[in-house]
Amino acid sequence: MKTITCEQLAYTNVRKTPRIVLQKPFRSAEGEGVDEMILDYSEGGCRIISPVIYKIGDSLIIDIGRALKDTKVGTTILRLGKVVWDKVNPDGRGEYGVRFV
Repeated sequence: MKTITCEQLAYTNVRKTPRIVLQKPFRSAEGEGVDEMILDYSEGGCRIISPVIYKIGDSLIIDIGRALKDTKVGTTILRLGKVVWDKVNPDGRGEYGVRFV
């Protein structure tokens, strides 16, 4: 087994754009009106938590207008993304990594 140093681990998680921690509600077209949550956001993608079950490769249309603090109430900002990773949390909700396309 190969040992990885902290410096090497940090290098493997380099992001092209900064990540913003949001923890704000959003709605997706696929979520059929249920409240989902954006945990963090960057120009390249986001991490979400949802009672809706998505699979790796699923496409999502996410309205991030509610989540971004700079937008006016009722502003719609749609982003198309694909689920690139998933996990089930202890409460049964899914947590997903979404890459914007």
